[in-house]
Parts: sequence; C-alpha cells; structure tokens
Amino acid sequence: MPESCNGFAKAVLDYEKAVECPVYVLIQNESRSDDMDRISDLLVEELIDSKDQLETGKKIHLILHTLGGDPHAGYKLAIFLQKRTSGFEVVIPVHAKSAGTLITLGATKIIMGDMAELGPLDMQVLDTESDLWDSALNETKTLQTLSREALLLYAEKMEVLQKLYKWKEFATKSKIATEFVNEMIKPLVDKINAVHYTKMARIMEIMKKYGRQLMKRAGYTGKALQSVVDSLGDDYPDHSYVIDSREAKDLGLRVENPKADIAPFIDEMRKICGCVTIVGKVTSSVQ
Repeated sequence: MPESCNGFAKAVLDYEKAVECPVYVLIQNESRSDDMDRISDLLVEELIDSKDQLETGKKIHLILHTLGGDPHAGYKLAIFLQKRTSGFEVVIPVHAKSAGTLITLGATKIIMGDMAELGPLDMQVLDTESDLWDSALNETKTLQTLSREALLLYAEKMEVLQKLYKWKEFATKSKIATEFVNEMIKPLVDKINAVHYTKMARIMEIMKKYGRQLMKRAGYTGKALQSVVDSLGDDYPDHSYVIDSREAKDLGLRVENPKADIAPFIDEMRKICGCVTIVGKVTSSVQ
C-alpha cells in the first residue's frame, strides 16, 4: 500500500482488534482502469492464490468497497469465502454495488457505515463500440417502461374517445386507441436489439439465481430467499439507485449499523475508498 494508506491500515488493524476476528480487505479504485479495479476472474485468482492468509474454518470480516463487475466472478468469490471460512461478515464503508451487492448476499452479517450503500442486482457491460460501461438493468427496464407507457397511452386515448364518441362500439374505439399507441411506441421498440435485450435479461436472471444460492448457504430461509433477490433484481429503476442500511433491513437482509466502538474505524477507512485498490490481509501500518 502507498504511504497515503497508513491511516487506513491502522484503522483496519484497530477494527480487527476491536472485533477480535481476522479482517480481510477488498477495496477497489473506482476508475476501473484495470481488471483488479472491478470484480473479475483475475481478482478471484489473486484471492485464491492468497488463501493462506485466510485460516480455514475461522470466521472473518471482509472490508468491501466496489462498484461491481462480473457476476460470475462475484459468485465464485463469495462461494470461495463461504467454503474457506466458517462464515464471513461484510463491512461496507461506502459502496458495494452490483456484483458487490451479490457478494454481500453470501455474508452472515452486513455492517453498513453511515455513508454505505448497496445497489440493485445488476451487471455493468462494456460496450465495445463506445468503450463505455452500460447497465443490464437499464436495458431490461427500457422495455418494461415502454410497456407501461403503452398501457397509459391506451387508457388515456380510450377515455378521450369515450367522451367524444359515446355512440361508437367499444371495439371500434379500442382499434383507434391501439393504432394510436402503436404509432407512438413502435419507433421506440424498433430501436431495441432483440438479441442484445435477451442477453441482458439472461444476465439479470443469472444474478438472481446466484443471489438465492448465496443467501441459502448463508443461512437465509423462507420468503427472504425469494423476496430479497426479486426486489434487488426487479424493483429498482436504475443501476445507481442508493439502497441504504434502513432500506436493506426492510428488504430482509441481516444489516447492522456499526457499534460505537468500531464506527470511527469504518469512518477512517471510508476516506480512501474509491481511490486505490487493496486486496489482502493488512499486517502492519506506519505510525
């Protein structure tokens, strides 16, 4: 770690001492200029290669900050931690988005700092044409939004026709309203690439399936297994949606706010989150 992270390192060690439990760190640079800056297969391989830092069968705390990445890699990472340890608690100083949220579903407990947030179960996909990251959620929500707008347009048009042409048959008015909606919506629907949409929808289903598996292995039972993942996958309109600790609790996740003795350490960790990538066990800091 660079010297600028000495305060972070001390906070991690102080936190480890306070909770009397090994602490592992996975925080990522938000520039995402490298595979280590996002949840990726390379990251998982690095983690597995450093498995000797994780004593088999012991509970650990994972300091997690990430904007997400590959859901397959996120699932493999969480499964690795579940198998290697007797359970892991996730500590989120700021962000655990997308595949980061997926990882938290495998935790026995989620500790969220004052500024912490989860996000919808979503995957960021790199557009090879524009070199920009796009959201699978944005793609799948587009068709849902157009469908809802089509129904609203139809209802509004039927209401107007009912007032102006009371004597016309329902079928006649419905045909007029349908043709009007088609004329308005069809150009927008035609812009949706069916193959690409199907791919994005499949990615969303994979995220939800992984989420249910991780929650089951973490000890969640009953309705929470289905309702939490369905909500995270379907109920939020945008990839960037902020899910704070209160909302995460309401969803049914095992979320706690930091106790007074560890809150200052998490707040100190927050200061460098997003600025640097650190993976592994912190063993010392420069005073």
